[in-house]
Amino acid sequence: MSTEESAPGPAAAIAGYSAHQPTDEELLDRARDAGNGKKFGRLWSGDVEGYDSASEADLALCMLLAFWTGRDAKRVDSLFRKSGLFRPKWDERHSADGRTYGQLTAETAIAGTREVWNHPIAAVGEGNDQDSSRPKIVFSNRQLHDVTCEAVEALQSSNSPPMLFVRAGQIARVRRDEDDRPIIEIVGESELRARLAFVSDSVRCLAGSGAEVNCSPRRDVIQNILALGEWPFPALQGIVEAPVLRPDGTILTTPGYDAKTRLVYAPAPGLYVPEIPSEPNKLDVAAALDLLDEVVGDFPFVDDASKANALAMLLTPIMRFAIDGKTPLALVDAPQAGTGKGLLAEVVGLVATGCASAMMSAPDDEDEWRKRITAALLGGRSLIVIDNVERQLQSASLASALTASEWTDRILGQSKMVRMPVRVTWIATGNNIRLGGDIPRRCYWIRLDAKTARPWKRTQFRHEDLPAWVSTERGEIVAALLTLTRAWYAAGKPQIAPPVVGSFQEWVRTIAAVLAFANVKGFLTNLETMYARADESAAQWEHFLEILASVFENEPFTVNELVDRLTSNAEISEAVPDDVALVGDKQDKNVGYHRRLGKAFSKREGRRYGDLDLHLERAGMESRAVKWCVVRG
Repeated sequence: MSTEESAPGPAAAIAGYSAHQPTDEELLDRARDAGNGKKFGRLWSGDVEGYDSASEADLALCMLLAFWTGRDAKRVDSLFRKSGLFRPKWDERHSADGRTYGQLTAETAIAGTREVWNHPIAAVGEGNDQDSSRPKIVFSNRQLHDVTCEAVEALQSSNSPPMLFVRAGQIARVRRDEDDRPIIEIVGESELRARLAFVSDSVRCLAGSGAEVNCSPRRDVIQNILALGEWPFPALQGIVEAPVLRPDGTILTTPGYDAKTRLVYAPAPGLYVPEIPSEPNKLDVAAALDLLDEVVGDFPFVDDASKANALAMLLTPIMRFAIDGKTPLALVDAPQAGTGKGLLAEVVGLVATGCASAMMSAPDDEDEWRKRITAALLGGRSLIVIDNVERQLQSASLASALTASEWTDRILGQSKMVRMPVRVTWIATGNNIRLGGDIPRRCYWIRLDAKTARPWKRTQFRHEDLPAWVSTERGEIVAALLTLTRAWYAAGKPQIAPPVVGSFQEWVRTIAAVLAFANVKGFLTNLETMYARADESAAQWEHFLEILASVFENEPFTVNELVDRLTSNAEISEAVPDDVALVGDKQDKNVGYHRRLGKAFSKREGRRYGDLDLHLERAGMESRAVKWCVVRG
């Protein structure tokens, strides 16, 4: 929303209470006299010049009306009907749940209006500047329990629509940051005091006379509320910025809090998603696929699997809350810079959230991984992008988050532990990304290759400025994704035999079935290739175990015996994996190296490598040293 639209008159403030509501004529007069009164007047008269469509003009006027009416949907509707923009389309049904075009437009405008005009509150009685419609809390000479109960009741009674929630075992709120993105914020003392002061009047009694005077909410009351541990506020699972699929197959389209999913739908101002057919036919599905091909069709995918996986990556944010399970990491990979990896991740972010994805780099240590994951989940991010991975992607914290239903960690700078649901879409981008540890089996692969030395110089795309086009057509693109999901649900959710991907089978089963029903082929058929190419460590250990089995002729050996052979047997020394590589020529005397190699064996005990299932097994002890044996099968 432009500055002109967000601040059309006096200093804006969040909605308050008033004993006297201005009439329609008074509101219209103020709107015409405001700083952007000429614009309001043109729209009010029905002039759509400067707008790409009449629908955009409708939304612009509704946002101005939402400001002046305090986001009152009924009043926005009533006033719009008096304007020159009103036409029969306003009452046409444009939603499967029966809502009209006018209702959808007004809801979108209200959701995108952050500030409203706070008209002066008329005095209620001589010398009394309090609002009689708000509860009064007397803070002095009373038991803490009684005051706490009244304060909680005041917060609860004013919490419709919800402003306070319960998340991660704490009180939370949803607000917009400096980039106008909705975020979840834990409510502390300052935030809770501000909210209580806004929804109630605080007074204390003077000693002797008993006269009431205004005061601020007492700190011990605020602290007591925060310490309760249970609050009468709705549970919050996350924020979405586009319509999403519910578990029952219905679509969340109404901005605000949705009790069914425990989500807050906070669309970007101006988002309009066309009506989704209740039972899409083959033509609807074909049209949806054609539009999605405009989104991803110009990226240089190396095979059908990579393109199908890219469509899966687009579908995941839309279907995430209908999938009762975890989601793997989308690995967007290319041989060199400029191929379009970051652009593809940006497009997914634009479709899912309306703005470019917030990127994070891959940290160097586990503690930093944990902190960044916690911060992203605590803020309610629905999309986490690890951008431009340069070194091997290996992190126990990331591996754990990818397979966790809930993430538990300590809030930075505090001793409090929080428990948050993990309901995000994960993406990582990089050039020839190398994977290590448990990460490979938690990924799916999207490989790009422009097959040119300067891929960034390519031309003749369908949309030269793809992000700008995606932003303009975002509503249509979201509708196309929802059409694919709705078609599958309407057909009775037919299933196929999906590939097996560890902890992510519910995601695999659902996405595979939706894509198969839309006749999209290749989903996850490149997994084995990814495993072989991305996890260099696994290939190195497979070769190393083959050499050890040959040299020791399948007989047990100790680490000391192995180190003795390293400096004398070139075949063994050349096969040592990079993560336990030799550092010098006299490793037989390096106690630290013996320990490192022994720990590496212990960590990989029983892990299978290659088609022969080569693995290490303990074969007893010798002089307090573990004997190892390489076993097949």
